[in-house]
Amino acid sequence: MEGTRNLTQQTSAPSLYRQGWNFQSLQQIGRSLDRAQIRYALIGDSALTVHGCRPTAQVLDILMMPEGFDRFYHAMVGSRMTAQPSGEGQRLFWDSRTGLTLCIWLAGQPEAEQISWPMPWEIAERIKGLCVASLQAILEHQLTQSLDDRRLQEIATAIYIKNLPREFGRRLGRGASDRYYAIWDLLPFRAIAHVKLVASPWYSTRLGAIA
Repeated sequence: MEGTRNLTQQTSAPSLYRQGWNFQSLQQIGRSLDRAQIRYALIGDSALTVHGCRPTAQVLDILMMPEGFDRFYHAMVGSRMTAQPSGEGQRLFWDSRTGLTLCIWLAGQPEAEQISWPMPWEIAERIKGLCVASLQAILEHQLTQSLDDRRLQEIATAIYIKNLPREFGRRLGRGASDRYYAIWDLLPFRAIAHVKLVASPWYSTRLGAIA
C-alpha cells in the first residue's frame, strides 16, 4: 500500500475562478498587506482554497505577528476595515473594498485552546503573489488539533486532490505523522468522485483511535 495512490480522476487543482473564489480580491488584500510591510501568511480554509483543496472559504484566515496586527489595525481599520462582533480571542474584520471577512490570528499565541502557529515566514510560500502557508504546515497544524468529522473530511479531501503519497507523513512531526498514516491507510482506493466526503459517518466510526 506504499506509494502514490493511482487515482482515475485528474488530480490537478481546478481554476480558483471556476470554483467561485474571487481570487483578484484575495490578491488585492495581499498587495495591501505588502504595501503596509506586514509579514503574513494565509492559513486555514483560505490557504486550502489557494492550494486547490477546497472550493471556497467563508472567512479569510491571516496569520500575523502582534506588531503586524498593530500596523494593520492603525493603517486599515476605520478606513476600509470594519471590526465585526466576534467571540473571545477572535479578531474579525470586514473589508469594504473586497467584501471579504478577515480573521486575524497572532503567531506564537494559542487561540481558543488550539496549538499556536509558528512565525509566518517559517511556513509561508509565495503562490501567485500571496504568502500562503505550505500544505505541509497546514496539515501538520490540523493533525495536532482535535479532529472532528469536518476536519477529518478536509484532511482526506486534501490527500485525494493533491494525490499525496503515504511517505508525505515523514515530513510531519511525530504526532501528526501517526495520524496522517492512520487516515491515509483508511482511505478507500476509489476515485474521489465516488467517495462521499460530506456528512459521512464513515470516518467517525473508524477513526475513534485517531481523534
